[in-house]
Amino acid sequence: MRVMRTRIFMKVTRPLDELAERPVTTICTRGIAETGLHPMALYEMYRLAIQRWKYNSNDCFMSIQPNGIEAIITDGNKTIGKALISNYPGLKQKVYVIVDDYADKGLVQGLVKVRLMRGPT
Repeated sequence: MRVMRTRIFMKVTRPLDELAERPVTTICTRGIAETGLHPMALYEMYRLAIQRWKYNSNDCFMSIQPNGIEAIITDGNKTIGKALISNYPGLKQKVYVIVDDYADKGLVQGLVKVRLMRGPT
C-alpha cells in the first residue's frame, strides 16, 4: 500500500500529539488523497478518532459518510453521531478512520477508502 504524508499533517501533528498524550503518526492512503478532502477535514477526522480512543481504548474504528447536509459518524455498526457536512469539506463518500496503539511507539491513525469489488453476476 502506498502511503502519502503531506505538509499539512506535519503542521497539525503536534496538536494531535498533545491530545493523545503521545506521538501520533498520521497516514493517508492514496485513495483518500485522490478524493479531494480538505486537509482540515482530515485533521477533524483524526481529532475525533483520538478523542473517541482516549475515552475508550477499544474504540479504534469509525466511519464518516455524507448524507445531505450532514455527515453521519458510525462505529462500524451503529450511528454514534452527526455533524454538519461543512465540518468535512470535500467529503463525498464514506471514509474509515482507524487508530492503532503501538504503546511506546505512539498512535498511528489511518484514513482509508474501501472499494468493494464485485465478481461476475
